[in-house]
Amino acid sequence: MDILIDYRYREDAVSSLPIEELALFTLAAEGNPENSEVSICFVDDAEIAALNEEYRGKVGPTDVLSFECDNLDDEFAAPDGFDEDIYQLGDIVIAVDVAERQTKEFGTTFEEEISLLLVHGLLHLCGYDHIEEDEAEEMEAREAQILSAWNSREDGYEAALESAMIPMAATAPISFENYGRTEGFRSGFVTLVGRPNAGKSTLLNAIMGKKIAITSNTVQTTRHRFRAVLTRENFQMVIVDTPGLHKPHDALGEELNVSALKALEDVDVVAMLIDASKPIGRGDEWVAEQVRRARAKKICVLSKTDIANDGQISAQREAAEKLADWDAMVALSSMSGRNVDAFIEEVEFLLPEGPAWFPPDMETDQPMEVIVAEFIREKILRTFHDEVPHAIGVRVDELEFVKKKDLARIYATIYVERDSQKGIIIGKKGASIKQIGVDARRDLEHLLGMQVFLDLSVKVKKNWRRDANQIRRFGYGEGN
Repeated sequence: MDILIDYRYREDAVSSLPIEELALFTLAAEGNPENSEVSICFVDDAEIAALNEEYRGKVGPTDVLSFECDNLDDEFAAPDGFDEDIYQLGDIVIAVDVAERQTKEFGTTFEEEISLLLVHGLLHLCGYDHIEEDEAEEMEAREAQILSAWNSREDGYEAALESAMIPMAATAPISFENYGRTEGFRSGFVTLVGRPNAGKSTLLNAIMGKKIAITSNTVQTTRHRFRAVLTRENFQMVIVDTPGLHKPHDALGEELNVSALKALEDVDVVAMLIDASKPIGRGDEWVAEQVRRARAKKICVLSKTDIANDGQISAQREAAEKLADWDAMVALSSMSGRNVDAFIEEVEFLLPEGPAWFPPDMETDQPMEVIVAEFIREKILRTFHDEVPHAIGVRVDELEFVKKKDLARIYATIYVERDSQKGIIIGKKGASIKQIGVDARRDLEHLLGMQVFLDLSVKVKKNWRRDANQIRRFGYGEGN
Protein backbone atom coordinates (compact mmCIF):
# COMPACT_ATOMS: atom_id res chain seq x y z
CA MET A 1 0.00 0.00 0.00
CA ASP A 2 1.21 3.50 -0.80
CA ILE A 3 0.55 6.47 1.48
CA LEU A 4 1.43 9.80 -0.15
CA ILE A 5 1.79 12.54 2.47
CA ASP A 6 1.98 16.27 1.79
CA TYR A 7 3.07 18.20 4.92
CA ARG A 8 2.34 21.54 3.28
CA TYR A 9 1.34 23.24 6.54
CA ARG A 10 3.00 23.03 9.97
CA GLU A 11 5.25 20.16 9.03
CA ASP A 12 7.13 20.51 12.31
CA ALA A 13 3.97 19.67 14.28
CA VAL A 14 2.66 16.82 12.13
CA SER A 15 5.62 15.01 10.56
CA SER A 16 6.73 13.53 13.89
CA LEU A 17 3.42 11.64 14.22
CA PRO A 18 3.05 8.04 12.89
CA ILE A 19 0.73 9.12 10.06
CA GLU A 20 1.84 6.58 7.47
CA GLU A 21 1.89 3.71 9.97
CA LEU A 22 -1.64 4.42 11.25
CA ALA A 23 -2.95 4.82 7.70
CA LEU A 24 -1.49 1.45 6.68
CA PHE A 25 -2.89 -0.15 9.84
CA THR A 26 -6.40 1.20 9.15
CA LEU A 27 -6.42 0.20 5.48
CA ALA A 28 -5.21 -3.31 6.34
CA ALA A 29 -7.87 -3.64 9.06
CA GLU A 30 -10.49 -2.76 6.44
CA GLY A 31 -9.14 -5.43 4.08
CA ASN A 32 -7.96 -3.14 1.30
CA PRO A 33 -5.71 -4.69 -1.38
CA GLU A 34 -1.94 -4.23 -1.29
CA ASN A 35 -2.00 -2.01 -4.38
CA SER A 36 -4.18 0.57 -2.60
CA GLU A 37 -3.07 4.20 -2.63
CA VAL A 38 -4.19 7.13 -0.49
CA SER A 39 -2.85 10.68 -0.38
CA ILE A 40 -3.01 12.75 2.80
CA CYS A 41 -2.57 16.52 2.87
CA PHE A 42 -2.23 18.79 5.93
CA VAL A 43 -3.52 22.32 5.30
CA ASP A 44 -4.44 25.59 7.03
CA ASP A 45 -7.92 26.97 7.74
CA ALA A 46 -8.09 29.02 4.54
CA GLU A 47 -7.32 26.09 2.25
CA ILE A 48 -9.83 23.70 3.77
CA ALA A 49 -12.45 26.47 3.84
CA ALA A 50 -11.92 26.97 0.09
CA LEU A 51 -12.37 23.23 -0.50
CA ASN A 52 -15.53 23.25 1.60
CA GLU A 53 -16.98 26.06 -0.48
CA GLU A 54 -15.98 24.51 -3.82
CA TYR A 55 -16.99 20.89 -3.21
CA ARG A 56 -19.62 21.07 -0.48
CA GLY A 57 -21.14 24.54 -0.84
CA LYS A 58 -20.34 25.30 2.83
CA VAL A 59 -18.64 28.29 4.36
CA GLY A 60 -15.74 28.00 6.81
CA PRO A 61 -13.14 25.44 7.77
CA THR A 62 -13.86 21.90 8.98
CA ASP A 63 -11.47 19.42 10.53
CA VAL A 64 -11.20 16.79 7.75
CA LEU A 65 -12.41 16.19 4.20
CA SER A 66 -12.35 12.97 2.20
CA PHE A 67 -12.50 12.80 -1.58
CA GLU A 68 -13.02 9.51 -3.37
CA CYS A 69 -10.80 8.90 -6.37
CA ASP A 70 -13.19 10.13 -9.06
CA ASN A 71 -13.68 13.45 -7.19
CA LEU A 72 -10.01 14.31 -6.93
CA ASP A 73 -8.80 17.68 -8.09
CA ASP A 74 -5.53 17.63 -10.02
CA GLU A 75 -3.88 19.46 -7.14
CA PHE A 76 -4.42 16.52 -4.84
CA ALA A 77 -4.07 13.64 -7.32
CA ALA A 78 -1.13 11.26 -7.13
CA PRO A 79 1.97 12.91 -8.64
CA ASP A 80 2.30 10.35 -11.41
CA GLY A 81 -1.37 10.58 -12.37
CA PHE A 82 -3.74 7.65 -12.67
CA ASP A 83 -2.19 4.18 -12.85
CA GLU A 84 -4.55 1.33 -13.69
CA ASP A 85 -2.40 -1.03 -11.60
CA ILE A 86 -2.98 1.10 -8.50
CA TYR A 87 -6.23 0.92 -6.54
CA GLN A 88 -6.60 4.63 -5.79
CA LEU A 89 -8.93 5.04 -2.83
CA GLY A 90 -8.81 8.81 -2.78
CA ASP A 91 -7.57 11.81 -0.88
CA ILE A 92 -7.79 13.10 2.69
CA VAL A 93 -7.32 16.73 3.71
CA ILE A 94 -6.81 17.56 7.41
CA ALA A 95 -6.91 21.06 8.86
CA VAL A 96 -4.10 21.21 11.42
CA ASP A 97 -5.22 24.32 13.30
CA VAL A 98 -8.80 23.06 13.57
CA ALA A 99 -7.48 19.83 15.06
CA GLU A 100 -5.42 21.78 17.58
CA ARG A 101 -8.42 23.87 18.63
CA GLN A 102 -10.48 20.72 19.11
CA THR A 103 -7.95 19.33 21.60
CA LYS A 104 -9.07 22.05 24.02
CA GLU A 105 -12.74 21.45 23.27
CA PHE A 106 -12.62 17.65 23.69
CA GLY A 107 -9.75 17.30 26.15
CA THR A 108 -7.59 15.24 23.78
CA THR A 109 -3.92 15.46 22.86
CA PHE A 110 -2.84 16.76 19.47
CA GLU A 111 -1.74 13.26 18.37
CA GLU A 112 -5.05 11.75 19.48
CA GLU A 113 -7.01 14.35 17.53
CA ILE A 114 -4.98 13.97 14.35
CA SER A 115 -5.19 10.17 14.64
CA LEU A 116 -8.97 10.29 15.00
CA LEU A 117 -9.35 12.60 12.00
CA LEU A 118 -7.06 10.39 9.92
CA VAL A 119 -9.00 7.20 10.73
CA HIS A 120 -12.29 9.05 10.21
CA GLY A 121 -11.19 10.21 6.77
CA LEU A 122 -9.91 6.77 5.76
CA LEU A 123 -13.16 5.11 6.81
CA HIS A 124 -15.05 7.50 4.54
CA LEU A 125 -12.90 6.29 1.65
CA CYS A 126 -13.70 2.70 2.68
CA GLY A 127 -17.45 3.32 2.38
CA TYR A 128 -18.48 4.47 5.87
CA ASP A 129 -20.71 7.50 6.37
CA HIS A 130 -22.58 9.31 9.14
CA ILE A 131 -25.59 10.85 7.43
CA GLU A 132 -28.06 8.52 9.15
CA GLU A 133 -27.98 7.93 12.91
CA ASP A 134 -27.30 4.19 12.63
CA GLU A 135 -24.51 4.86 10.11
CA ALA A 136 -22.96 7.41 12.45
CA GLU A 137 -23.03 4.95 15.36
CA GLU A 138 -21.41 2.25 13.24
CA MET A 139 -18.69 4.59 12.01
CA GLU A 140 -17.96 5.94 15.49
CA ALA A 141 -17.72 2.42 16.90
CA ARG A 142 -15.38 1.38 14.09
CA GLU A 143 -13.15 4.41 14.72
CA ALA A 144 -12.95 3.57 18.42
CA GLN A 145 -12.16 -0.07 17.67
CA ILE A 146 -9.33 0.69 15.25
CA LEU A 147 -7.76 3.32 17.53
CA SER A 148 -8.03 1.04 20.56
CA ALA A 149 -6.30 -1.75 18.65
CA TRP A 150 -3.68 0.70 17.33
CA ASN A 151 -2.88 1.84 20.87
CA SER A 152 -2.40 -1.79 21.95
CA ARG A 153 0.23 -2.56 19.27
CA GLU A 154 3.07 -2.60 21.82
CA ASP A 155 1.74 -6.01 22.85
CA GLY A 156 2.29 -7.24 19.28
CA TYR A 157 1.49 -5.64 15.94
CA GLU A 158 -0.16 -8.72 14.40
CA ALA A 159 -2.38 -9.22 17.43
CA ALA A 160 -3.37 -5.55 17.35
CA LEU A 161 -4.21 -5.69 13.65
CA GLU A 162 -6.23 -8.85 14.12
CA SER A 163 -8.13 -7.15 16.93
CA ALA A 164 -8.85 -4.22 14.63
CA MET A 165 -10.40 -6.58 12.11
CA ILE A 166 -13.04 -7.80 14.59
CA PRO A 167 -16.51 -6.38 13.86
CA MET A 168 -18.11 -4.48 16.73
CA ALA A 169 -21.21 -6.66 16.54
CA ALA A 170 -22.31 -9.85 14.85
CA THR A 171 -23.31 -9.43 11.24
CA ALA A 172 -26.98 -9.64 10.32
CA PRO A 173 -28.25 -13.06 9.22
CA ILE A 174 -28.09 -13.69 5.50
CA SER A 175 -31.52 -14.14 3.97
CA PHE A 176 -31.84 -16.17 0.79
CA GLU A 177 -33.89 -19.01 -0.67
CA ASN A 178 -31.21 -21.65 -1.27
CA TYR A 179 -31.17 -23.11 2.26
CA GLY A 180 -31.67 -26.85 1.85
CA ARG A 181 -31.62 -26.73 -1.97
CA THR A 182 -29.01 -28.09 -4.38
CA GLU A 183 -29.81 -26.63 -7.79
CA GLY A 184 -27.09 -24.16 -8.75
CA PHE A 185 -25.80 -24.06 -5.17
CA ARG A 186 -22.37 -25.32 -4.05
CA SER A 187 -21.54 -26.54 -0.58
CA GLY A 188 -19.00 -28.66 1.20
CA PHE A 189 -16.33 -29.08 3.86
CA VAL A 190 -12.88 -27.51 3.63
CA THR A 191 -10.07 -28.56 5.94
CA LEU A 192 -7.13 -26.28 6.75
CA VAL A 193 -4.01 -28.29 7.61
CA GLY A 194 -0.35 -27.52 8.04
CA ARG A 195 2.53 -27.33 10.45
CA PRO A 196 2.05 -25.42 13.74
CA ASN A 197 1.98 -21.64 13.24
CA ALA A 198 1.40 -21.91 9.48
CA GLY A 199 -1.46 -19.41 9.88
CA LYS A 200 -4.53 -21.65 9.77
CA SER A 201 -6.59 -19.92 12.46
CA THR A 202 -5.60 -16.48 11.19
CA LEU A 203 -6.80 -17.45 7.71
CA LEU A 204 -10.07 -18.75 9.14
CA ASN A 205 -10.65 -15.41 10.88
CA ALA A 206 -9.80 -13.51 7.69
CA ILE A 207 -12.28 -15.60 5.70
CA MET A 208 -15.02 -14.98 8.25
CA GLY A 209 -14.19 -11.29 8.59
CA LYS A 210 -14.14 -11.55 12.37
CA LYS A 211 -12.27 -13.28 15.13
CA ILE A 212 -13.80 -16.62 16.07
CA ALA A 213 -10.63 -18.73 16.39
CA ILE A 214 -7.77 -17.83 18.71
CA THR A 215 -4.24 -17.23 17.47
CA SER A 216 -0.77 -16.91 18.97
CA ASN A 217 2.85 -17.76 18.18
CA THR A 218 2.71 -20.73 20.56
CA VAL A 219 2.68 -24.26 19.16
CA GLN A 220 -0.59 -26.14 19.87
CA THR A 221 -2.60 -22.92 20.09
CA THR A 222 -5.48 -24.68 18.30
CA ARG A 223 -6.71 -27.68 20.30
CA HIS A 224 -10.20 -28.05 18.85
CA ARG A 225 -11.23 -29.22 15.42
CA PHE A 226 -12.92 -25.88 14.90
CA ARG A 227 -15.62 -25.44 12.26
CA ALA A 228 -16.69 -22.10 10.85
CA VAL A 229 -19.50 -21.62 8.32
CA LEU A 230 -19.25 -19.07 5.53
CA THR A 231 -22.56 -18.68 3.67
CA ARG A 232 -23.01 -16.57 0.58
CA GLU A 233 -25.69 -16.37 -2.07
CA ASN A 234 -24.34 -19.20 -4.23
CA PHE A 235 -22.37 -21.37 -1.83
CA GLN A 236 -21.77 -22.50 1.72
CA MET A 237 -18.26 -23.35 2.87
CA VAL A 238 -17.78 -25.22 6.14
CA ILE A 239 -14.18 -24.51 7.17
CA VAL A 240 -12.47 -26.97 9.49
CA ASP A 241 -9.49 -25.51 11.35
CA THR A 242 -7.21 -28.15 12.82
CA PRO A 243 -4.37 -28.36 15.33
CA GLY A 244 -0.95 -28.12 13.67
CA LEU A 245 0.52 -31.47 12.71
CA HIS A 246 3.71 -32.08 14.66
CA LYS A 247 5.82 -34.70 16.44
CA PRO A 248 3.86 -35.34 19.67
CA HIS A 249 5.58 -35.38 23.05
CA ASP A 250 2.61 -36.30 25.26
CA ALA A 251 -0.96 -37.61 25.13
CA LEU A 252 -2.26 -34.14 24.32
CA GLY A 253 0.01 -33.89 21.28
CA GLU A 254 -1.02 -37.37 20.12
CA GLU A 255 -4.70 -36.50 20.51
CA LEU A 256 -4.29 -33.25 18.55
CA ASN A 257 -2.52 -35.10 15.73
CA VAL A 258 -5.34 -37.65 15.58
CA SER A 259 -7.84 -34.81 15.39
CA ALA A 260 -5.94 -33.09 12.57
CA LEU A 261 -5.55 -36.29 10.54
CA LYS A 262 -9.21 -37.23 10.96
CA ALA A 263 -10.10 -33.86 9.49
CA LEU A 264 -8.65 -35.08 6.17
CA GLU A 265 -11.35 -37.72 5.93
CA ASP A 266 -14.67 -37.18 4.21
CA VAL A 267 -14.08 -33.57 3.20
CA ASP A 268 -14.42 -31.97 -0.21
CA VAL A 269 -11.34 -29.75 -0.21
CA VAL A 270 -8.06 -29.90 1.70
CA ALA A 271 -6.06 -26.67 1.93
CA MET A 272 -2.48 -27.12 3.08
CA LEU A 273 -0.87 -23.95 4.47
CA ILE A 274 2.86 -23.40 4.04
CA ASP A 275 4.61 -20.40 5.58
CA ALA A 276 5.99 -18.43 2.62
CA SER A 277 8.67 -16.82 4.79
CA LYS A 278 10.37 -20.07 5.82
CA PRO A 279 11.95 -22.82 3.68
CA ILE A 280 9.94 -26.02 3.31
CA GLY A 281 11.19 -28.62 5.78
CA ARG A 282 10.68 -32.26 6.61
CA GLY A 283 7.61 -31.38 8.66
CA ASP A 284 5.94 -29.80 5.64
CA GLU A 285 6.87 -32.81 3.53
CA TRP A 286 5.28 -35.14 6.09
CA VAL A 287 2.07 -33.08 6.14
CA ALA A 288 2.04 -33.08 2.32
CA GLU A 289 2.32 -36.87 2.37
CA GLN A 290 -0.86 -37.07 4.48
CA VAL A 291 -2.58 -34.60 2.15
CA ARG A 292 -1.66 -36.65 -0.95
CA ARG A 293 -3.55 -39.61 0.53
CA ALA A 294 -6.76 -37.63 0.87
CA ARG A 295 -9.40 -38.13 -1.79
CA ALA A 296 -10.44 -34.48 -1.65
CA LYS A 297 -9.51 -31.67 -4.01
CA LYS A 298 -6.24 -30.07 -2.93
CA ILE A 299 -5.20 -26.42 -2.61
CA CYS A 300 -1.74 -25.24 -1.64
CA VAL A 301 -1.78 -21.98 0.31
CA LEU A 302 1.43 -20.00 0.66
CA SER A 303 0.64 -17.98 3.77
CA LYS A 304 2.22 -14.94 5.44
CA THR A 305 3.24 -13.26 2.18
CA ASP A 306 3.19 -9.94 4.07
CA ILE A 307 6.45 -10.94 5.79
CA ALA A 308 8.05 -12.64 2.79
CA ASN A 309 9.77 -10.95 -0.15
CA ASP A 310 9.11 -11.75 -3.80
CA GLY A 311 12.15 -14.02 -4.03
CA GLN A 312 11.04 -16.09 -1.04
CA ILE A 313 7.51 -16.43 -2.39
CA SER A 314 8.75 -17.47 -5.83
CA ALA A 315 11.14 -20.08 -4.37
CA GLN A 316 8.45 -21.37 -2.03
CA ARG A 317 5.97 -21.71 -4.88
CA GLU A 318 8.46 -23.72 -6.91
CA ALA A 319 9.24 -26.01 -3.97
CA ALA A 320 5.56 -26.42 -3.04
CA GLU A 321 4.59 -27.47 -6.56
CA LYS A 322 6.67 -30.63 -6.07
CA LEU A 323 4.90 -31.69 -2.86
CA ALA A 324 1.59 -32.81 -4.39
CA ASP A 325 -0.62 -32.68 -7.45
CA TRP A 326 -2.45 -29.48 -6.52
CA ASP A 327 -5.79 -28.45 -8.00
CA ALA A 328 -5.00 -24.83 -7.16
CA MET A 329 -2.32 -22.71 -5.50
CA VAL A 330 -2.83 -19.34 -3.80
CA ALA A 331 -0.29 -17.02 -2.18
CA LEU A 332 -2.00 -14.83 0.39
CA SER A 333 -1.70 -12.74 3.53
CA SER A 334 -4.39 -13.21 6.13
CA MET A 335 -3.15 -10.16 8.03
CA SER A 336 -3.43 -7.69 5.14
CA GLY A 337 -6.28 -9.55 3.41
CA ARG A 338 -4.33 -9.96 0.18
CA ASN A 339 -5.79 -12.77 -1.97
CA VAL A 340 -8.09 -14.09 0.78
CA ASP A 341 -11.03 -13.55 -1.59
CA ALA A 342 -9.06 -15.36 -4.31
CA PHE A 343 -8.74 -18.35 -1.98
CA ILE A 344 -12.49 -18.30 -1.30
CA GLU A 345 -13.17 -18.22 -5.04
CA GLU A 346 -10.88 -21.20 -5.67
CA VAL A 347 -12.65 -23.19 -2.95
CA GLU A 348 -16.07 -22.27 -4.30
CA PHE A 349 -15.03 -23.52 -7.75
CA LEU A 350 -13.89 -26.87 -6.29
CA LEU A 351 -16.94 -27.45 -4.09
CA PRO A 352 -19.60 -29.84 -5.42
CA GLU A 353 -23.21 -28.89 -5.89
CA GLY A 354 -25.19 -29.58 -2.76
CA PRO A 355 -27.47 -28.16 -0.09
CA ALA A 356 -26.65 -25.60 2.57
CA TRP A 357 -25.88 -27.87 5.52
CA PHE A 358 -26.27 -25.17 8.15
CA PRO A 359 -28.66 -22.23 8.64
CA PRO A 360 -27.44 -19.12 6.80
CA ASP A 361 -26.92 -17.10 10.01
CA MET A 362 -24.77 -19.76 11.69
CA GLU A 363 -21.05 -18.94 11.86
CA THR A 364 -19.61 -21.79 13.94
CA ASP A 365 -20.63 -25.14 15.36
CA GLN A 366 -18.76 -24.51 18.61
CA PRO A 367 -20.78 -23.90 21.79
CA MET A 368 -20.33 -20.40 23.15
CA GLU A 369 -18.75 -21.81 26.31
CA VAL A 370 -15.95 -23.34 24.20
CA ILE A 371 -15.32 -20.11 22.30
CA VAL A 372 -15.22 -18.10 25.54
CA ALA A 373 -12.78 -20.58 27.10
CA GLU A 374 -10.53 -20.33 24.04
CA PHE A 375 -10.51 -16.52 24.12
CA ILE A 376 -9.35 -16.67 27.75
CA ARG A 377 -6.66 -19.26 26.91
CA GLU A 378 -5.39 -17.07 24.07
CA LYS A 379 -4.66 -14.24 26.50
CA ILE A 380 -2.64 -16.62 28.67
CA LEU A 381 -0.66 -17.80 25.64
CA ARG A 382 0.15 -14.24 24.63
CA THR A 383 0.99 -13.14 28.17
CA PHE A 384 3.30 -15.98 29.20
CA HIS A 385 4.61 -17.28 25.87
CA ASP A 386 6.81 -20.33 26.71
CA GLU A 387 6.49 -20.27 30.52
CA VAL A 388 3.30 -22.31 31.05
CA PRO A 389 1.06 -22.31 27.91
CA HIS A 390 1.08 -26.04 27.15
CA ALA A 391 0.10 -26.81 30.74
CA ILE A 392 -2.98 -24.61 30.53
CA GLY A 393 -6.55 -25.77 30.12
CA VAL A 394 -9.60 -23.52 30.47
CA ARG A 395 -13.18 -24.47 31.23
CA VAL A 396 -16.20 -22.18 31.48
CA ASP A 397 -18.15 -23.19 34.58
CA GLU A 398 -21.07 -20.81 34.11
CA LEU A 399 -22.24 -18.49 31.33
CA GLU A 400 -25.29 -16.35 32.02
CA PHE A 401 -26.83 -13.65 29.83
CA VAL A 402 -28.69 -10.91 31.68
CA LYS A 403 -30.68 -9.30 28.87
CA LYS A 404 -32.17 -6.49 30.95
CA LYS A 405 -28.68 -5.28 31.84
CA ASP A 406 -27.13 -6.15 28.47
CA LEU A 407 -24.59 -8.13 30.46
CA ALA A 408 -22.88 -11.54 30.27
CA ARG A 409 -21.67 -13.12 33.51
CA ILE A 410 -18.84 -15.61 32.94
CA TYR A 411 -17.21 -17.81 35.57
CA ALA A 412 -14.22 -19.79 34.29
CA THR A 413 -11.45 -21.94 35.72
CA ILE A 414 -7.86 -22.03 34.48
CA TYR A 415 -6.24 -25.42 35.08
CA VAL A 416 -2.49 -25.95 35.42
CA GLU A 417 -0.38 -29.01 36.23
CA ARG A 418 1.75 -27.76 39.13
CA ASP A 419 1.50 -25.36 42.06
CA SER A 420 4.42 -23.31 40.69
CA GLN A 421 2.45 -22.74 37.47
CA LYS A 422 -0.54 -21.59 39.50
CA GLY A 423 1.65 -18.96 41.12
CA ILE A 424 2.84 -17.72 37.73
CA ILE A 425 -0.70 -17.38 36.40
CA ILE A 426 -1.92 -15.51 39.47
CA GLY A 427 1.18 -13.31 39.66
CA LYS A 428 2.36 -11.01 42.41
CA LYS A 429 -0.66 -9.76 44.34
CA GLY A 430 -2.90 -11.15 41.60
CA ALA A 431 -1.52 -8.80 38.93
CA SER A 432 -1.15 -11.41 36.18
CA ILE A 433 -4.60 -12.96 36.41
CA LYS A 434 -6.11 -9.48 36.66
CA GLN A 435 -4.42 -8.50 33.37
CA ILE A 436 -5.58 -11.74 31.73
CA GLY A 437 -9.12 -10.87 32.77
CA VAL A 438 -8.86 -7.31 31.42
CA ASP A 439 -7.52 -8.47 28.04
CA ALA A 440 -10.00 -11.34 27.71
CA ARG A 441 -12.96 -9.20 28.71
CA ARG A 442 -12.14 -6.68 25.97
CA ASP A 443 -12.29 -9.37 23.26
CA LEU A 444 -15.33 -11.06 24.78
CA GLU A 445 -17.27 -7.79 24.76
CA HIS A 446 -16.50 -7.47 21.04
CA LEU A 447 -17.57 -11.08 20.50
CA LEU A 448 -20.80 -10.92 22.48
CA GLY A 449 -21.74 -7.31 21.77
CA MET A 450 -22.45 -6.56 25.44
CA GLN A 451 -20.74 -5.83 28.73
CA VAL A 452 -18.98 -8.77 30.35
CA PHE A 453 -18.42 -9.66 33.99
CA LEU A 454 -15.57 -12.18 34.06
CA ASP A 455 -14.54 -14.16 37.13
CA LEU A 456 -11.38 -16.29 36.80
CA SER A 457 -10.00 -18.86 39.21
CA VAL A 458 -6.94 -21.12 38.98
CA LYS A 459 -6.77 -24.79 39.97
CA VAL A 460 -4.11 -27.49 39.81
CA LYS A 461 -4.88 -30.74 37.97
CA LYS A 462 -1.63 -32.66 37.99
CA ASN A 463 -0.27 -34.05 34.71
CA TRP A 464 -3.59 -33.65 32.89
CA ARG A 465 -1.86 -33.58 29.49
CA ARG A 466 -0.80 -37.21 29.95
CA ASP A 467 -4.34 -38.41 30.58
CA ALA A 468 -6.37 -38.91 27.38
CA ASN A 469 -9.64 -39.00 29.33
CA GLN A 470 -8.85 -35.71 31.03
CA ILE A 471 -7.88 -34.16 27.69
CA ARG A 472 -11.26 -35.10 26.30
CA ARG A 473 -13.03 -33.66 29.34
CA PHE A 474 -11.50 -30.32 28.38
CA GLY A 475 -13.00 -30.79 24.92
CA TYR A 476 -9.65 -31.00 23.13
CA GLY A 477 -8.95 -33.34 20.24
CA GLU A 478 -11.44 -36.02 19.28
CA GLY A 479 -13.17 -35.84 22.61
CA ASN A 480 -14.80 -32.64 21.47
